[in-house]
Amino acid sequence: MKSITFELMLGFAALTLIAGNAAAAENLIKDGNAEDASTIKKWHKNLTMNTEDKVSGKGSYQGSTKDIWAYSQEFIEIDPAKTYKLSGSFKSIGKDKGHCYLGLVMYDAKKRPVSRNCITCKDGSQTKLATDAKTGDTVIKLADCSKWYTKTPARTIVAFGAKEDFSDLPNTDLSAPIDKLEKQGDIYEVTLKAPLKKNYPAGTEVRQHFLGGGYQYCAASYKQVPAEWTKYSALIKGIDQKGPSNKQFWPGTKYVRAIVILNYQAKKDQDCQTLFDDIVFEEVPAEK
Repeated sequence: MKSITFELMLGFAALTLIAGNAAAAENLIKDGNAEDASTIKKWHKNLTMNTEDKVSGKGSYQGSTKDIWAYSQEFIEIDPAKTYKLSGSFKSIGKDKGHCYLGLVMYDAKKRPVSRNCITCKDGSQTKLATDAKTGDTVIKLADCSKWYTKTPARTIVAFGAKEDFSDLPNTDLSAPIDKLEKQGDIYEVTLKAPLKKNYPAGTEVRQHFLGGGYQYCAASYKQVPAEWTKYSALIKGIDQKGPSNKQFWPGTKYVRAIVILNYQAKKDQDCQTLFDDIVFEEVPAEK
């Protein structure tokens, strides 16, 4: 009887160990939990390990300078059919409670960053070159820009080789920012702030895109970090057709990395003391 009980206990312990290992393996970010001091500098050179104040485990990451942009190292391949959750906990222990960001950097199949410029389209702006456009030109002529954004044209660019079904996204064949847009008779003249770098024949399909920096800050965007541990999270599933969605991966995404921004726009380095811990990117059951 004792032998059977002992064997059952061993079996239960083995199952518990296996379950624990499976749970630990769920985080697709290998060094997201600040458990190994040797990995901390891989996120950012100015990070240190705080072993006294943490959410779990051996410690947390501590950022003590302004404007720290920290990245996880591995490229994580995503499956658009699956649902993912990004989460992380933050705490301010400094005089200046700077703002934080938590999100993802998107990459295509060749591990090139997918930028906002390549995917942020102006709805209804699809049109064609009315005449040939040549290398060195700063003025291009388009058939119809009646639906283009004109309030601050310097915030926009021209995407060449555009497809009406957005299958060209992410589109990297982009012009310099637009300086001026004017209607001249039956066509529109677009003046660019820098010359074209290649030739485009008349009839080339084009589209207006918006300029934009930054990444997908789906879990936390410009959040002022409180003095107690606070968890931020977001669910992401599927590939968006166009535009910088915060609920879907951007067009062309094949891989992602996590990004953490600490002490954003803080005033002084000596006043910045922000912690983060348990940065997790995991597969989760789809919402019903």
